Amino acid sequence: MAKVKITQVKSKNGATERQKATLISLGLRRMHQTVEREVDRVTEGMIEKVRHLVKIEEVQEKVTKPRAPRAKKTAVVEEVAPVVENPSPETTETEA
Repeated sequence: MAKVKITQVKSKNGATERQKATLISLGLRRMHQTVEREVDRVTEGMIEKVRHLVKIEEVQEKVTKPRAPRAKKTAVVEEVAPVVENPSPETTETEA
């Protein structure tokens, strides 16, 4: 589907209630506001009804290249020296 950029360039003062409602349905609330919409039959009909109040620009879709996967980080494992318990004071007195 194609996308279009719709910009309100004329005031809705003096427009009929249906045209004002159509602008709101398109997402246009104030002058010089721009919205992007997918083009389908409903949107085409709404644009046609308020063509004199808006400016239409076709939006070209960006083609993005797929990114290369990132390298996985490997966990660095450090060797830990075994914990030696302190000898109890009773055993050191008897040995001396």
